[in-house]
Parts: sequence; C-alpha cells; structure tokens
Amino acid sequence: MSEQMNYPPPPPRSGNGSCWKWGGIACVGCGCVGVLAIAALLAFTFSRPEVREQFSRVMSTAQEASVTVQRMQAVGEAIGKFVEDNGRYPERLVDITPRYIEAGMLKATDRPDAKPIVYHKPPDNAPPTFRVLEVEIPNPVMPTQAPPIRYYWTKAGKLETPSAFQVEAEASKKRSSGTPAKDSSGAE
Repeated sequence: MSEQMNYPPPPPRSGNGSCWKWGGIACVGCGCVGVLAIAALLAFTFSRPEVREQFSRVMSTAQEASVTVQRMQAVGEAIGKFVEDNGRYPERLVDITPRYIEAGMLKATDRPDAKPIVYHKPPDNAPPTFRVLEVEIPNPVMPTQAPPIRYYWTKAGKLETPSAFQVEAEASKKRSSGTPAKDSSGAE
C-alpha cells in the first residue's frame, strides 16, 4: 500500500503588498516624470520662434525634395521613352514636351522660383553612370552658407545624391579654383 504524503500548507502572505507591486508603481511614476520632463523640454524648445522657423524650413525642404525626386524620375522615364521611339537622345530637354511629358514638369517644383532640371545630352560612348539630369535645392539647415543639395539622374536610370563628403569636396574645388567643378560625367 502506498502512503500518501501530506505537505504543509503554504505560509500566509504577510502585509497587503509585495515588492513587485511597489516596484511597478515606482517604475511607472519615474516613467511619467521622464515623459513630462521631455515634453516640457520640447515645448520650451519649440516655443522659440527661430526654432519653429528652422523646423518649418526643414520640413518644407523635405517636401520639396520629395517632389523633385518624383519629377526627376518622371522626366528620366520620358527621356527613356523618347530614346526608345527615336533611337537617340533629345538635343534639348524641351524636345520631349509635350508628347512625353508636360513642360511644367521640367522644373524642380511648381514654385515660381523653382530651379529648372538641367539636361546633359550624353555622348555616344557615355558610361551608364553619366549624369543626364541634374537639379539642386537649397540646403534646409543653412540655405545661404551650405552648398545646395543636388540630385542626379544617370543614363542607367538611377537617382543619385552625393554624400556630404562629396558635396564638401566639390565646394572646396570651386572655392580654390574659382571655376565650377566638373563631376565624373563631365557635366558642370
């Protein structure tokens, strides 16, 4: 026959709370204080007019950059259709209007002061990395002091943006020589 084992009952709980409960309350309390401190810091920072203006400029430029990229892609695709139909690149960018793209799309944005998209007709032996299209938008952080942000559309149909190092190197070349720096495709 088997003997049945009797275990003693568990000890009674002491007190009405546990360390987990109080630890959780402390953690939530500290978290709330941290969130409130960050919110106060952001409110103070964005209450300053120059910070709001800078943030607004950055957001506006980001939106412009998005429109510019979409337009460059559309113009690049229109050039590709022109080449398919004619077996050659157009002499000028306006040669693809209005059949392949609307004339208004040849500018970076719809703003009246927007820069035009610059076209460089590739020579017959141009590599796929040749920059066919180029456009620049002002730098949002320091529009009058920093070099503009440039976008390029290559013969291979890729969008390129130079790194910060390349931008500084190009600006440095321009300052030292006094003449526009040429990129690797031969375009200015």
